[in-house]
Amino acid sequence: MKKLLLILIALVVLGGAGAALVVAATTSPAPSAPTERVIPNDRFPQ
Repeated sequence: MKKLLLILIALVVLGGAGAALVVAATTSPAPSAPTERVIPNDRFPQ
């Protein structure tokens, strides 16, 4: 039972480290143009 728990914890740690590595290694492109959203005043209480 103790070995199974250690294996499961090791898998979770390795999976988290792998996910962090993938996120750190991939680059997402910066937005090409700034986004601007206009919200009408009618939606907010006065």
